[in-house]
Amino acid sequence: MENYKDKAKKIFGKNIFCVIATATAGGKPWISPVYFNYDDKYNIYWESNRDAQHSKYVRANKRVAIVIFDSHMKEGKGTQTGVYVVANAHEVKAAGLPEAIKFFYGGRHTKVTKTKPKKPEEYMGSKPLRLYKQYLRKFLF
Repeated sequence: MENYKDKAKKIFGKNIFCVIATATAGGKPWISPVYFNYDDKYNIYWESNRDAQHSKYVRANKRVAIVIFDSHMKEGKGTQTGVYVVANAHEVKAAGLPEAIKFFYGGRHTKVTKTKPKKPEEYMGSKPLRLYKQYLRKFLF
């Protein structure tokens, strides 16, 4: 029988989108589907506009919940093939951008759009996009 950690790793590898739940410090919730990639420790990286609601909530309250599931499953089957993650996340700052870019564009799976990697300066200053990193705390099933 496959253990939960191995099952979670397979789900990470098969799926390129996740749903991120964020909230204000006061508990006002927000959810967002995003393309993600991940590193060898299963930390999740995603790119978002710095003014997106979930980006604002990550800055205000680093706590996130993430679900990764196979949306191609037939009705009634997908509930057994999802990973739920409770974690902290943050906007990647200048010093961490080279590593974050490496994993976001060349992580454990290939980006469907085959977008050319951006340079660190494209995620800084007045530029609208930011990279975010979620530090895995635990898998939940």
